Amino acid sequence: METDSSKDTPTWKAGRKLNTLSTVRSEMGKLYRLTANGQLPADLSYKMVMVLRELGRLITESDIENRIAELEALSQIPRRGKRS
Repeated sequence: METDSSKDTPTWKAGRKLNTLSTVRSEMGKLYRLTANGQLPADLSYKMVMVLRELGRLITESDIENRIAELEALSQIPRRGKRS
């Protein structure tokens, strides 16, 4: 984390990809620690956590959608011994 001296607000460089619940959870933990240590204003931390929360929700919904599609594809496979 760096500080923009003209605004005295923290700035971040793009970090790792936030494409799994594990990475999203880790980033939330990082924000908590920064806020608890006084390195990040609580209002900014809150906003960032809300974005991460939405990302987590979208990841979960995407996983569910993919699993449903897999199950639907499996249900289309004819079973042995089944008469039409």
